[in-house]
Amino acid sequence: MTIIFLDTETTSLLAPEAAELQHQPYIVEIYCIKTNKDLETISIFHTLIKPPIKIPDEVIKIHGINDDKVSAEKPFAGQYKQLARFFTGSVYMIGHNLQFDKRLMIYELQRINKQFHFPWPINNVCTVEEIQKLKGHRMSLGDLHEELFGMRFDAAHSAEADTQALLRVYKEMIRKDWMKGPAL
Repeated sequence: MTIIFLDTETTSLLAPEAAELQHQPYIVEIYCIKTNKDLETISIFHTLIKPPIKIPDEVIKIHGINDDKVSAEKPFAGQYKQLARFFTGSVYMIGHNLQFDKRLMIYELQRINKQFHFPWPINNVCTVEEIQKLKGHRMSLGDLHEELFGMRFDAAHSAEADTQALLRVYKEMIRKDWMKGPAL
């Protein structure tokens, strides 16, 4: 059994769901860690993605990814096969505010007519939803990391740093019995 932890960086926040597809954000970075059932890292998928639009300055200030940084990268369509291979066979997908990242991937898949051809893991776990059940309110990944470890993590809003922090947070939430681990 394999588990995918993931995070994305984008060109903006989600538009209302009724908005046309071209008005939804584009992914500019995706970072995934594949683990076994014991949460030991098996492999990593990381790529920058060239969006078909200019990355807005206000978003660049958040994640630091600008048009120059992605100018030589492939668009999402050029990353699809490698990403699909990475996901194939995984049983769980875990994210902090997972529905955001999953919705972004769905929009990218719709743009290339692959929305029904992606090997989605059957089980989804969102640490935002889990902490909300426990605490009664949402927490950012940085706040949750600080509560669990007594410090914030470096480079927040980098898909790599966020995914690595997510894996640490997930392991600690299980260790503290705040949530159950994957059903084997």
